[in-house]
Amino acid sequence: MFAIKAKNLNKKYEIYKKPSHRLKELATLGRRKYHRELWALKGIDFEIPAGKTIGIIGPNRAGKSTLLRLLAGIGKPTSGALEINGRISALLELNAGFHWEFSGRENILMSCSLLGMSAQEIDQKYKSIVEFSELEDFIELPVWTYSSGMYLRLGFAIATSVDPDILLIDEVLAVGDEYFRWKCFNRINDFKKQGKTIVFVSHDTLIVRNLCDEVIYIDEGKIVSYGDAVEVINNYFKQIYFREREQLAQENVQFSDTPRWGSGEIEIQEVKMFNNKGEEDYIFKTGDRVEIKAKYLVKEKVNRPVFGFNIFRSDGVHCICENQVWSNKSNIMLWEKEGLENPFKLADVGKTGEVNFCFEKLLLLEGNYSLSFSVHDGEKAVPLPFDEIMVARKFKVEQGEIEHKGIFVSPGKWIL
Repeated sequence: MFAIKAKNLNKKYEIYKKPSHRLKELATLGRRKYHRELWALKGIDFEIPAGKTIGIIGPNRAGKSTLLRLLAGIGKPTSGALEINGRISALLELNAGFHWEFSGRENILMSCSLLGMSAQEIDQKYKSIVEFSELEDFIELPVWTYSSGMYLRLGFAIATSVDPDILLIDEVLAVGDEYFRWKCFNRINDFKKQGKTIVFVSHDTLIVRNLCDEVIYIDEGKIVSYGDAVEVINNYFKQIYFREREQLAQENVQFSDTPRWGSGEIEIQEVKMFNNKGEEDYIFKTGDRVEIKAKYLVKEKVNRPVFGFNIFRSDGVHCICENQVWSNKSNIMLWEKEGLENPFKLADVGKTGEVNFCFEKLLLLEGNYSLSFSVHDGEKAVPLPFDEIMVARKFKVEQGEIEHKGIFVSPGKWIL
């Protein structure tokens, strides 16, 4: 037996630039269009068996929340059929169904009535709703005084109190603190044991993987795949990888537009990053071999150029500052002591050269990063740049086989 069945479900929104355009269109009796059409859902087909926990994943604006609203009865599809077997309860938005001027108690009574509960049922459930929400001290206050976390507590307590056959949950659980999220997931697990049908929308694929029996992956209003949770989530990650790689490739094309400064004796012409296969790449894993290659043009003779780079995390944290002198300081001192020629030999004036740096193992942890690249005058006490590019490369690091938290992998060892 199925709990939910969708057949060729479509949902269209009419988008107007200005409210007045809607009136203008009405005045022309629809002969002139002032709106554009946005199809949030296109030909959605699926069947959810009773008693299953189904996750819905996909990028932003994929149509996930629109689908959940239609399942909850908030709005109607433009075309197609939707069949629901059982009593539905939904937690879609933090303040959905709440009246701001009413107290928490009054909102409980009103919301439970709207969910179809009788006065007797509300009396029986009221105490347990307040206890689960842990809002005893605030229940007589108007809900406009509540924080987003308090909204979530009250909304989840009400939604799960009606003993639904089908529970719909949107991304709102991400707002709560860890303790209350633990309480929520315990209750969801209790519903699973009771054989309830649960539809859960989230960007947290780890929770979806652990909680859901099957997953629906939606993108651009269409179902990309529907089936085993692990297989669908892996497919989703592959699509994300290709999209991120394309996006980073487009951003890194804008090399000539990035801020740069310097006196100009040497010009950096190109900076690229390569993976362990020797291929140019923008996405790496912790522990990968990564090589940075920079091409430069010598415009004037200089005596002691020093190449270097910095790596910043997307939140501005300065992670790495590296240059050829620091990396090879002991070797340079040895060469100078023994009168040997410095092997860092610059190309002749008017010619191009290349300088490389290799991470045998990239120890940066998961995150988005940018790389600045520069060449400085090593003869000056305060090194001034010949050329410095503030964002020479953008790249991403994903979690590899090594699992750590923070910025870097610690190379140390534990001994018991």
